[in-house]
Order: sequence, then C-alpha cells, then structure tokens
Amino acid sequence: MTRGRLLAGVVALLLVALGLWLASATEWVEVEVPVRPRGEAAQNPLYATQALARALGAQVFKAQGLQTLPASTATLVLASHHWDVFNDKSERLQDWVQQGGHLVVPAWLMDDENLSDWLPVTQREARDEKASSKPDRRDRTEKDSDCRSLIQATAVPDSDLDPLRVCGWEHPTALQGDGTPSWALEGTRGPELMRMAWGQGSVTVIGAWGLLSNPLLLRHDNALAVAWALQLRAGADVWFVAEESREALHTWLWHKAWVALLLGLLALGFALWRGGMRLGALRNAYSTERRSMAEQVRGTGQFLQLHGPAALYRAQLRAVNDAGLRSVRQYTSLTVAERAKALAAATGLNPSDLATAMDASQAFKAHSLLPHLQLLETARRRLAERGRH
Repeated sequence: MTRGRLLAGVVALLLVALGLWLASATEWVEVEVPVRPRGEAAQNPLYATQALARALGAQVFKAQGLQTLPASTATLVLASHHWDVFNDKSERLQDWVQQGGHLVVPAWLMDDENLSDWLPVTQREARDEKASSKPDRRDRTEKDSDCRSLIQATAVPDSDLDPLRVCGWEHPTALQGDGTPSWALEGTRGPELMRMAWGQGSVTVIGAWGLLSNPLLLRHDNALAVAWALQLRAGADVWFVAEESREALHTWLWHKAWVALLLGLLALGFALWRGGMRLGALRNAYSTERRSMAEQVRGTGQFLQLHGPAALYRAQLRAVNDAGLRSVRQYTSLTVAERAKALAAATGLNPSDLATAMDASQAFKAHSLLPHLQLLETARRRLAERGRH
C-alpha cells in the first residue's frame, strides 16, 4: 500500500466518523415558516374572513363607513375605531338592529360609550381558570399553547354538539348577557362568543382576540366558529366596516379651500420677507488705515475752497464741544470761559489759550486761525484718549 492510499483511507474514515457524530448529535424537525401575505391580504386584515363568507355563498360588501346602513336582513361586522365620529350614528345603528339587523362587534369595541349604553351583552370578570379547568391533553406543542375547547350553548339544548377547538388570545374578561343567549361558545373562564336578541334583530360579540384576522382564521376550528358567529349561509348579505375611510385633512383642505391656502401662504411669505435680515449689495470693507499727509492737505484745501475758513473753524469747535459733552458735567450750561477752564483741567492745556481759541472773535484775528485750530484739535484728541481710559 502506497503512502497516498493510506492517507486517503484515513481521511475517509475521519469523514465517516464525522458524519456518524453529526447524525447522532443533531435532530431534523419540520418548522413552519409563515408566508407573508400578498395582494389584498397584505392590506386587508379581514381578507380571510371575507373569503370564507364568499366560499359559503354569502354576498360580501366592504363599506367605508356607516353613512348608509344595509338592509335589516343583513349582517354588519363593525370593527372600526372611529365609527362614531358623528353622534347620530349610534341611534341609527340601534334602530337598524331593532328592525331585524344582525350586528357583530369584537369585545374591545364594547368599551365605546356609544355602544356600551345599549348593547345586550356586557363584560364581567372571568372565572379562575386554574381552579375550574382541566388540562387539555391536545395542547402538546408550543404552537397550540393558545388553543382551548369551547362548548356551544344555544337556546335549544342539544347534547350532540361537539366542542370546538378555538385558538387565539383570550380576552381578559368574559361575556355576560342580559338574558338567555340564543347562541354562545363558552370555555372554562366563561363565554367568549355570545349572541343576544335585541328587538327583532340580534347582537353577536366576539371576545377572542383577533379571531377574524387573517393569521388566526385557518387554525383548527376558528373558521367554523366565525361562520356560526356571522351566521354565514348561501344568499346572506354580510357588510364589513373595518375602518372609516376619509380623505386626509391636508388634501381635503386643498380641495375645498385652495384659494384661502394660497393667500395664506403668500401672506406668510411676505411677512417672513419683511422681517428678514437685509444683506444689501456686496462692497469692499472700509479701510482702517489713516490717510497720508498729502491726502489730509488736499482734503483740507478742498474744504476751505468750498466752505471757507469759518466753516472749518465751526466744525472744529463743534467737535471739541461734542467731546466736552461726554467729559464734563452740565457742559451746555457753562459759559465759554467756564468751558475753557473745565477743558483745560481735563486736558492739561492752558485755560486762557483755550478760551481765546473757543472765542470766534479772537480766533479770526490775522494769522491766528491755524494755531487756534491746532489747539482745539489737541484738546479734542486728549478728551478722546481720556474717554477710552
């Protein structure tokens, strides 16, 4: 035997041993994977119940609300949260049932005050299941852990009726009628489905959670329980009102008041534009550099040429007085001599020279304007420096 054959034999034995170990250490079981609904079933949670009604020969109508009630011989399945948006619907529904209609409602809808005031079925505390019930030997898998046996109870006793195997979540309360129910399905905790007469019609309450929904209808005897609860038969008319369907508020406003909406939006835009920040045109920032001596001389010469020396003197004196207003108290009430004395104390300049420079009659003597302007500018700058400190 060559070395290669020996190695191949060892590898084969290892593979066989691995396969035997996997076979003994693992268990192959079938697992049901739920298939996601498609088409109408993905949008309609009562699609399976409606399909069951059609298969039994009933006529199915899907209404968008209770604006129009069916004939008094029909069955109305009411599972809408917003069925009572308008107050007159409760009275119309009562009249319809009393005239012979068959109303089917889930137990969670009994908390609605517009139904609880007149429904012949009420809720009560459920019996203690642990004390009164016996374990169901058929509940051997986790899948069937929510299943239970319900016994039929009718106005005419019949001992041949077999219990139904119903699956789904149990309602925390049990049902109770004002009298003897014409039909009911009762478990160890109390009745879960019940039909009571009301006038010439009847009311059926379904306590089991989600019994009409697509995922639960096809489990065990759920379809049979629903068929009895809805009294499905050939030629029957069954109306389903699952949700009130209305146009969304924003689309309704656009269809009914688009002119007012446009005017309001225009007014809002104009108000925002008026209150917004004005950016203005783009321009270069002002230069912080000081002008050159030549520019200063040219600017002063142009000012003197246009306005004369008197205007230049008045501008300089006004600048000194503005600085004095910010530095000396009650500056405006002082005389020229008092102002000069106060400015001299603040700037350290000669008070008599300041008084002469601030007196127009003295400042305009021959060849005396230039030193007076220089003195006034010096006083202004010293006052400005003092204000910054």
